[in-house]
Amino acid sequence: RAEGLRRLPADAWAVRLRASAAGALRPPGARLRLLDVGSCSNYFGTEHADRFEVTALDLAPVHPSVFSCDFLKLSVGPLGSSPIVKEVEEDLSPSLHQLPSGSVDVAVVALLFSVLPSPIARAQVVAKIRRLLLPEPGQGLLIVCDTAGAVGRHGDPKALESGWVSAVEDAGFRLLSDPQMHYSKLREKAYGGFVNRAFCWSFATADVPDDGDMSSLTPVPLRSDARQARRPSDGRLEAQRARAELNEARAKREKLRQTLKTNSGATT
Repeated sequence: RAEGLRRLPADAWAVRLRASAAGALRPPGARLRLLDVGSCSNYFGTEHADRFEVTALDLAPVHPSVFSCDFLKLSVGPLGSSPIVKEVEEDLSPSLHQLPSGSVDVAVVALLFSVLPSPIARAQVVAKIRRLLLPEPGQGLLIVCDTAGAVGRHGDPKALESGWVSAVEDAGFRLLSDPQMHYSKLREKAYGGFVNRAFCWSFATADVPDDGDMSSLTPVPLRSDARQARRPSDGRLEAQRARAELNEARAKREKLRQTLKTNSGATT
């Protein structure tokens, strides 16, 4: 109206709204395609398979439905291509080597940032996830879950201003402002008021940077990167030394027992 445009009738507005929603949302009844990086046991696939079509992967899977995969080495194929999976030994999980770009609605990165070796490795993970999510801005969702020491919580202003948030946004994401899209409670009253150790941050997809050069990625630093390791107390150091001596003594006794057993068998 501010630009002098005629106001649409209610029925015409409803038609446009439904058309816009149809272009952005999955068809009714369709499951969201979820990528679970560092899945471990495929929680979403085993507990919520009615809602999600899950691709779960981990370096060391503990469930047969989880692909064995080093995400840093995973290839991203062209839009519409097929995943590349290689079967391995019978008792091992299949190995995932490639996923098509734009094939994921939601990506979950749980307790992965804090174990990656460097800020640039995290940047590579975030950039690859952006390529795997839907290309249109606002249609893909990235959920980062990690410890308070690593990422902080959404309700903490200092965490909101930390470098890792802006680095993720540089890769083609936008931090969601609705507090309900994050998990940032310090305590759970229903369970005796324990302090939560992990918090979730949600990012919507935004425009992808034009420069696809991996060397130009913004490193993703964590709050814990700047924290210097504390020297263990004298009591703890003494306990560690005592434990090491005890383990060494046990190993010597076991070696002696095996030697005596071998010699006894040889004489009989």
